[in-house]
Amino acid sequence: MKIGAGTVRFIASALPGFMTIQAHAQTLVPIPAPTDAALVFAGDQFRFWLALQAVTLALPLLALLLVKRTSIDARLAAWSGRRWPLHCGLLGVLFVLLYLVVSMPLGFWQSVRIRRLLDMAAPSFPDWGVARIGDLLPWLLLAALASWLPLWIVRRNPRWGWLGAGAVLSCAALGYLLWSGTPSASLNERYQALSDPDWQSRFATLERKAGVHDIPLFIEQTRAGQSCRMSNLAIGLGPTGAIVLKDHIFEAWTPEMVEAAYAHELKHVLLDNNWRAALLVVLLVVFGAATVNVFAVRGVRILGNRLGLTAGEPAVCLLMLLGFHVYMLVAQPVFNTVGRQFEFEADRFSLELTHHNLARAQIPSQPCAPLSLPEETRFRQLYINNHPDMATRIRFASSYRPWETGEPLVYAKYMNSKGTE
Repeated sequence: MKIGAGTVRFIASALPGFMTIQAHAQTLVPIPAPTDAALVFAGDQFRFWLALQAVTLALPLLALLLVKRTSIDARLAAWSGRRWPLHCGLLGVLFVLLYLVVSMPLGFWQSVRIRRLLDMAAPSFPDWGVARIGDLLPWLLLAALASWLPLWIVRRNPRWGWLGAGAVLSCAALGYLLWSGTPSASLNERYQALSDPDWQSRFATLERKAGVHDIPLFIEQTRAGQSCRMSNLAIGLGPTGAIVLKDHIFEAWTPEMVEAAYAHELKHVLLDNNWRAALLVVLLVVFGAATVNVFAVRGVRILGNRLGLTAGEPAVCLLMLLGFHVYMLVAQPVFNTVGRQFEFEADRFSLELTHHNLARAQIPSQPCAPLSLPEETRFRQLYINNHPDMATRIRFASSYRPWETGEPLVYAKYMNSKGTE
């Protein structure tokens, strides 16, 4: 797609409030200039996000007015046989369908813009809509089966029910994280054991340097044409923690890059995906439950007389949903900021363990997202990205060498002195 120079200059001039500008120091790997398509996409993504937030914040209130000002609520009550859990389920399904109708034009517009920026054929609306509707069934089932649960807990204990809801959801989230590690990976056909003895020896050497051994490792099988074949990850929590490396990196990367990537994920397994991650999850969930409860209670007090809304009735779920959206506007930047710090420190751990500065700088220079900016906007740092941008990681990898000047290592206590000699 051809983009005029005037368009690019306009977008660049409109973004300085969101851009992070850093001085370009000497780096081991060149930091590329942002592409015209990436600049355009940054502006598109910001506008799409604003529109989507307007929809997600306004729709629960509009749905509440629609339900209470018309006969919809009475009909749902009749269809459910006056059984409020079923009433909640029907209301949840209705809201998901309403959200789909309102948000589909936005989603289609974004899909078309992305494909055109990537010089790909844009889909027709019917084809795109059929694909989205096919993904709708899990959300409908979730709305039907789970929409009544928060209200049920609050109805049983109006004063402290939010705390009980937070405890239940925290246990569910921690259980999912535990399951997503070695138990789930062992059942995934795409995950295979590492069979190369040379790489087994290399990774064992890195583990000895870090004072650990026998860290579970899976190799994810990828295929040509897959969107990203070089994105590695750490999975699980605590005792179920494991490392997943993509099979393609063993072909596309140098041995030093593979070792640097393994050391990066090793830090996550050893120091991040443990009690700190569990505590962060619990805090986010509990504070979220408290926020949702506040919106439900205050909303009933403010709108109760006007709409005939009473505490504990199914329509209160819509106020809870509004509270959840507001909470996510505040929590998402916190979550992303913490995530970026974890990733930055994992880069540091990788450098201190391997001393592979060039390899560590080369890894972020090959981004999976073709429309990413080398230096990301403030908005995307807050609400989209949970990893440091390319420029930050390349500059850090190029300059961080405390072992050459005799400065103490940040993670010295985790390093086996005999193994690092």
